[in-house]
Amino acid sequence: MVKEVEFSNESEVLSNLENYSNAPDQPLYTGHIEDDGVTLKIKVHVPLLNELASQRKLILFYGSIDFDSKLVDYINIGETALDYRQTGNAVTDREYTFDISRVMIIPRKIYSTGGTSEITIELYTYESNLSTDYGSKTLSVPYSINNDVKYEYDRSTDGVYRLIMGDFDPWVSTRAYGVGDIVVNGTVLSVSLIDENLNVMTTTESWALATDDDILNYSRGITKYPPVRAFITDIMISRYSKYKLIRESIMSTSFKGYDDDTAYELTLLLQNLRERAKYKLITHKPIDAAYTLQTLKVASSPQTDVAKIHTYNIKYTT
Repeated sequence: MVKEVEFSNESEVLSNLENYSNAPDQPLYTGHIEDDGVTLKIKVHVPLLNELASQRKLILFYGSIDFDSKLVDYINIGETALDYRQTGNAVTDREYTFDISRVMIIPRKIYSTGGTSEITIELYTYESNLSTDYGSKTLSVPYSINNDVKYEYDRSTDGVYRLIMGDFDPWVSTRAYGVGDIVVNGTVLSVSLIDENLNVMTTTESWALATDDDILNYSRGITKYPPVRAFITDIMISRYSKYKLIRESIMSTSFKGYDDDTAYELTLLLQNLRERAKYKLITHKPIDAAYTLQTLKVASSPQTDVAKIHTYNIKYTT
């Protein structure tokens, strides 16, 4: 079984003045879920410089995906205050906590898996001569109704997230900043609006508070003075799939394949889908990973969803 939290690094920016890089067997991040899946704890295995060199900020987004329109809306669900190295505190392996419970109330646009249920009304009457079968006269009138259902991860934070981590320089009065450069301005981040920007931070025509889009652009290292270090990382959380859907399927087999062949085959399918979601993430296809997680939910529906077809017989007598 794979972990509940998986990471896939989209990009990494490292300043030419900073020569530290993680060893091949040392991940940039590790993470785990607590409190029934609503608290995400991220541990960053990257040294934190002192305050005069840089300050660190993390922003976590949830990807709300509309597969029909092929659109992703990344929603900010949490961010940290600017962090820096302080005397007596850890330099590496700092842990940051995010409350992701908000994800459970964000509307999710998922594809439709509607079906059709048939309701047959049979009218029995001795006066009817429309159909005779062994002396019984029957009038059958078929009706159909459409059932358009959207599958959801109820009470779940499963899905694909995006985490941005940046180490930002303080403002340097001798630097002529370019458009999009971001600096630490007291307790906030400010973005340069003009090229060759030597203006003081109070000049509103040349500096503004950095937005999420500004930080995303800057963290990709495509400005004049890129960050000391930055990462953009995709995350997949699959706790609900593991502890709800797959666990229920395993329990229904009593852990023995011969107890229930159908449930056993379903368990293998769900596990394979979860592994596929992980594979899609680490091959940098987060949207495919999210789609596979939702396919897992649909695949589990024969066990978790109950469909009923009611036939009503209306009898008329004389």
